[in-house]
Amino acid sequence: MDPIERRNELAQLEPELVKTLPPLASTLTEEYITIPGPLVKRLKVIRPTQVPPSAPLILLFHGGGFRAGTIEQVTRPAREFAETFGAVVVSASYKLLPEHVFPENIEDAYDTLVWVAKNAKEQFGVDLLNGFVVGGYSAGGNIAAVLAPLAIERGDLPPSVQLTGSFIIIPALLVPDILPKEYTSLYTSRVENKDGLGDDALTTQVLDAIIAALKPDVHSSLFSPFNCSDGVLKKLPRTYIQVGGKDCLRNDGVVYEAFLKARGVAVKLDLSETLGHTAYSVFTQKGDEEELELKAKTMEGMKWLLRL
Repeated sequence: MDPIERRNELAQLEPELVKTLPPLASTLTEEYITIPGPLVKRLKVIRPTQVPPSAPLILLFHGGGFRAGTIEQVTRPAREFAETFGAVVVSASYKLLPEHVFPENIEDAYDTLVWVAKNAKEQFGVDLLNGFVVGGYSAGGNIAAVLAPLAIERGDLPPSVQLTGSFIIIPALLVPDILPKEYTSLYTSRVENKDGLGDDALTTQVLDAIIAALKPDVHSSLFSPFNCSDGVLKKLPRTYIQVGGKDCLRNDGVVYEAFLKARGVAVKLDLSETLGHTAYSVFTQKGDEEELELKAKTMEGMKWLLRL
């Protein structure tokens, strides 16, 4: 499908899927705010009606192959994080293909991260010392994984503020050129799962086309945390990774777990053997056993990041 067609399709579909979710809890509020700047950015904010003094802040970036997706995509987990953990959850987007190629997506997302950090108290009523998690799904998982070390490298967050967790869901993090040799035996899913799982699966061929369209410098730290120095990597916060056993991206997450562990980072990996490129979002509404497992892992992963 043409990238613009896909973008338009999801822009229509995701808000409709939000309407099919259970009603918003009476203890929560949802609102849209904008970040001022050359390009007005719209954020979706989900938070308790009365934000508790201990509230953490969770910033989430949607998936969509760097070319599609909206801030509505993560509404389901965002609501549950807010209700269960008393968190303020901010859903954000970023510049998309084909109009914007690497590294515009990362720089745009980084600007959002810095703005949220600098305005956490005024805009959201949150003290980031309670917890500050950056996360994302698929392409958003790549972005979240890149932003954590980038924030350390650049030092643009307010004094005393640092990320306390990374929530990395079904991410794209590797290409063969940057795979550390010691993990070659783990990097098998691009071949084993090249056809994906299901009719609308992410295949290795589609993934390669997306990366080609992105036109990245694959050796840049803006493309992957695998390109960061050990000095930066050792400072990373707790990191939660979730992958599907039938996903062609499975071993991006598996290798990343091993890579971080070797550098002393606290990391937790969940691998759902029977699942493909899927995650707990507005698209998971069947309520079957696999989805219930996915929900449980997602909630437990965030709970672990928040040290609750």
